[in-house]
Amino acid sequence: MICKLCGEDYKHITHAHLLTHGISTKEYKEEYGKDSTVDPAYRKKMSKARKGIVNLGDKNGAKRPEVRRRISDSVSLLWEQGVYDERINGMLGTAGDKHPNWLASKHTLEHQAAEQWRDFLSNFQDIKVCSRCGESDSITNVHHVDEDHKNILPSNLEPLCVPCHTMFHYERRQQPYSSVGKLFKFVAAHKLPNHKGKCKQWHGHNFVCAVWIRKRVDPDTDMVIDFGDLKTMVEHHVVDKLDHGVLNDFIPNPTAENIAVWVWNRLMFEGKLKGIYKIVVKESDTSIAEVTVEDRLSSFYSVVKAYDKNK
Repeated sequence: MICKLCGEDYKHITHAHLLTHGISTKEYKEEYGKDSTVDPAYRKKMSKARKGIVNLGDKNGAKRPEVRRRISDSVSLLWEQGVYDERINGMLGTAGDKHPNWLASKHTLEHQAAEQWRDFLSNFQDIKVCSRCGESDSITNVHHVDEDHKNILPSNLEPLCVPCHTMFHYERRQQPYSSVGKLFKFVAAHKLPNHKGKCKQWHGHNFVCAVWIRKRVDPDTDMVIDFGDLKTMVEHHVVDKLDHGVLNDFIPNPTAENIAVWVWNRLMFEGKLKGIYKIVVKESDTSIAEVTVEDRLSSFYSVVKAYDKNK
């Protein structure tokens, strides 16, 4: 490829080279065409390689059947001659913390949460299935719903196949963020064992719970989430569990604050609901508790430590 700016001949016009001219790859392509940085034939070949149609390593001699057969025959002969009789597997029994590359600081859920999102999310759900289209035969990536890589809540980590993941990052199709919520009602009894007043005794409330979801609007549906799907999930995992029940059976000290956290955890772990932004629990007309993403993150690392220790 001939650089249009300096006239030099390169195999490919790289981003680093274009920076020496003070221009980005995007600007260069807009000026000289989309095929101005990579040879179209090579681009087509790479595309086929990614799809598994061709193998770019076919020129490697060890790829040829006759070469592989000779190598196999040679190794088999050496085994028969006893060359490997005294061979010792030096790595035998050195898994885990016995492995020479083991670093305690890097083999924790906290490290996974910060660096290895696929490994981290796999502790809580199946990451082999795209949560958007249900595809299970392709590679999945872990998408940060709010695009903040410091938010390691499982409710912010979504397994998506490559096409679906690209959908939310491709600038020309990228939709704005939007928040949607839905109200739910349930009647339940509880008592607060640590309370110094009347709430220490058994009593009940007509609770109202609001679940808020914040995500980018899906370019195919123009929705953050279908209200019907949200209703089905919350009713199944929360309302049906608590309605006309005793909250103390599920939450040791069921204050409005603890109920909100319990609802979040229930939807995040059991429901696999993504994009939870805020949970509001209304105990009466004048008594309301709220848990936001920042609130939930403020204690989640301690939960991760406890999970890691128990595991």
